[in-house]
Amino acid sequence: MSDPHRRRMEDAVIHLERGDLDRARAACEDALQLASSPPQVSAAQAQLAVVLDQLGEGERAEALLREAIPDDPGARARRPGWLHDLGIVLMRRDQVAEAVGLLEEAAAGAGEDEAGRSRSLEVLGHAYLQLGEDRRAESAFAQLAFTAERAGEPLRVLRAYNGRGEALRRMGRRPEAWAAFEHVVRALSARKAPSAEEQEMAGIALHNLGVFSVQGDPPRARSLLDGAIQCFTDAFGTRDHPHVARSVAFLGLLAAEAGDPQTAALRFAEVRRLAPGDDPIVTELLPSLERQIVS
Repeated sequence: MSDPHRRRMEDAVIHLERGDLDRARAACEDALQLASSPPQVSAAQAQLAVVLDQLGEGERAEALLREAIPDDPGARARRPGWLHDLGIVLMRRDQVAEAVGLLEEAAAGAGEDEAGRSRSLEVLGHAYLQLGEDRRAESAFAQLAFTAERAGEPLRVLRAYNGRGEALRRMGRRPEAWAAFEHVVRALSARKAPSAEEQEMAGIALHNLGVFSVQGDPPRARSLLDGAIQCFTDAFGTRDHPHVARSVAFLGLLAAEAGDPQTAALRFAEVRRLAPGDDPIVTELLPSLERQIVS
């Protein structure tokens, strides 16, 4: 006879992967009721926390994960994954500094689970970027590229190159950043039918290459930014996305510097339509570009 607790835990995973969060939550709650041992209770709590976090109930998700994470040696194998999940919950609650410690421990504790290690390294790299710790971010993404390649995760390898390129860009190491973004473009240009995720990754790399080219080679910059916008539009099925807005903003800068203020104004107006009013693209990027034009 099958184990009812295990069956409902498996149901929860399936529903979560399909994006059916309500049914995933119900399956987790059933599994929690059916649990007959402390390890089963902890497993159900941890899975429920992941679902609740995606439903926007971050406070309860954090509490459940803190309760579920075991200290006993017998549950050591599960600890890195739950630390990773708690790290994500904390990042969504803007507690990035605390999340970094958990993600570092999760990555270090993954052992031979290279897929688990790469999963935590990826989030850790972005956490470092949020904290402005660019050198640590660059190191995390470099480790991620190596680990993900060994784990047979080519898409995560390319995300690592994009993340490392961003860290290098922030540190002013332009040639290395250019090489990282160019690597992503070359790798994805050979795809005959790229997925939405691949299109987004290519768009991110093209956007950054376009921004690098704004000052020295405006025609090339326009071509790269147009390519980024096309990738984003293909990835999301619409032009209405902040990624598009970011590229359009730099097209506006190029228009202004080419002596076409009317087109520049239209571009900037489109940015404000595509991105929420409180998005940094509107509150920080646009004012910065407009100051460049004035100066």
